[in-house]
Amino acid sequence: MRPGSQSPAKGKRSMSMFAVRIGTPDYDQSPAAAGGLRQALPGGRELLLETRDRPAPLRQLQLPDGHLLILGHPLLSGQNRDDDALRDLATRLPADPVAAVAGLDGQFALAWISADGERVVLATDRFASYPLYYHQAKGQQLFSTDYRWLSERLADRRIDDQAIYDYLFFTTVPSNRCLHAGIRRLLPASLLLAEAGRERCQRYWQPDFHHDRIDRETLEQQLRASLEEAVQACIRPARCGGFLSGGLDSSTVCGLAGTSAPGFPVYTMGFDEPGYDETAYARVTARHFGLALHEYQVTADEVLARLQEVTAALPEPFGNPSLLSTLICAQVAAADGIELMLAGDGGDELFAGNERYAKQLVFERYQRLPQPLRQRLLDPLGRWLGRRELGGLVGRAGSYLRGANTPLPRRMYRYNLLERYAPAAALQPGFLARIDSDAPLAYLERLYQTPEAGDFLDRLLYLDWTVTLADNDLRKVRAASELAGVHTLFPMLHLPVVEVSMRIPSAWKLQGGRLRAFYKRALRDFLPEEIIRKPKHGFGVPVGGWLRRHPELRRLVHARLARLKQREILAPAFIDRIITAQREGHSVYFGALLWPMFMLECWLAEHAPDYGAGR
Repeated sequence: MRPGSQSPAKGKRSMSMFAVRIGTPDYDQSPAAAGGLRQALPGGRELLLETRDRPAPLRQLQLPDGHLLILGHPLLSGQNRDDDALRDLATRLPADPVAAVAGLDGQFALAWISADGERVVLATDRFASYPLYYHQAKGQQLFSTDYRWLSERLADRRIDDQAIYDYLFFTTVPSNRCLHAGIRRLLPASLLLAEAGRERCQRYWQPDFHHDRIDRETLEQQLRASLEEAVQACIRPARCGGFLSGGLDSSTVCGLAGTSAPGFPVYTMGFDEPGYDETAYARVTARHFGLALHEYQVTADEVLARLQEVTAALPEPFGNPSLLSTLICAQVAAADGIELMLAGDGGDELFAGNERYAKQLVFERYQRLPQPLRQRLLDPLGRWLGRRELGGLVGRAGSYLRGANTPLPRRMYRYNLLERYAPAAALQPGFLARIDSDAPLAYLERLYQTPEAGDFLDRLLYLDWTVTLADNDLRKVRAASELAGVHTLFPMLHLPVVEVSMRIPSAWKLQGGRLRAFYKRALRDFLPEEIIRKPKHGFGVPVGGWLRRHPELRRLVHARLARLKQREILAPAFIDRIITAQREGHSVYFGALLWPMFMLECWLAEHAPDYGAGR
């Protein structure tokens, strides 16, 4: 905790949202909420509309032929929140929804409903930074940016077993699947057209990786210009601040904000665990750009105190422990009167900043060896070594050959919990019989093959745009921020920045296996040298160390896991095996595996206590 500061305010906040139901009045007799409406439609149907416009802004426009709702910060024809551009969008959406939505930038979720309720267009931005959910059954259409609003109106609130398995694989429920079997999530860069009882989803934008034959200096200048433009587009008259971890991206975003707003307030989290506290780097950035730095130290006690609050607020289970540090950071900012936060999420996935990319480059080099050498000598050697438990250099060589012969994207997930331990060993037989254990890897394969052009790195980056950003990090930051009562924008995800990133050759992004090589060179005269050279970290939470040294947190986690063993999901012996490995072996690695299981049980106990019990 910074000197003189108080603990950040807690308490459930109302999140920004819009929600629509089109159907017969007997489905839902509850009155429209404040700020909403209930309107009769032809054929004995009705339109029910509910909205909340804090902390994120919500725009509404009603024209004779339809009703337009936009949540967030879309950039309309280069102008943000421009009434004429909004009216033009509402006019173009019915005629050509793909072209109309493709012309938008920024972060948003939108819905257009025809005046007679017969036609609906839903869309979310290129990274689905605002989730949008939908459900259709028995003549009723429901869609909302608020998952809980929709789930509470389901006639059948059955939990989807496959969604539980996918959660255990990814630590979040991915893709268009949701925890409740009747709800679907709109995918990034996609729109849904609903008409005459039929729904059709399609993409309005595709990644276009084309490595320009352009001189490096020009491309560096274009990157810097696009970043400056993106940050300026995000800064609002509202009281604005920034998340500052001290890494490349948060330092870039906050530094650019500080150049136009001296004393720009920024917020960072510290920890009392070795290797997790990054406040020294945040101070370097703050001094360099003249930012007003606010520090707060997160403890296991504070995390413990917020678990119930977070569990009650989450619409679905979420296993990334940094949700808690992000929430606390946002609460500190909200207590200072901050209304809008800027975050640096996205840079690593655009400009190759994750260690796994460099590791895959090492494996890909194997594929460049002459095919006869691989097929006649090295591949058989790898299979022979794989049948033996060998240590040292020989064992590592065998592991490398096995990895090199595992195709992407499966290779990148070799150490996933449910890949490292076979599903038959990890899951209870009844649960295993009801799910498709190959579904997560099939989803990853579809993402990996989505770009029409590009090399292995381009495809991995695009995969992470969905799996790491849309399915995980953006949901985390959005949920934590809105729970704290602030709104967050992501300048790195503005289209001009994304377009520049797709033109940078992979050999420049990952030059010599060095992460973010092009980006660091391009920003070398802007960012402090210490930030350019620092290792990657972020707002991680040291749950492994806390589980060893904090008895109360350890007791709670073990008690919840004991309850999880009584559900027909994970095999009790498997849970015990991970608990023992965390206690006696690699506490950080196995702590990261235990936490999603713990959060799953916390969520089920709060929202679906009977799931998996007594089957």
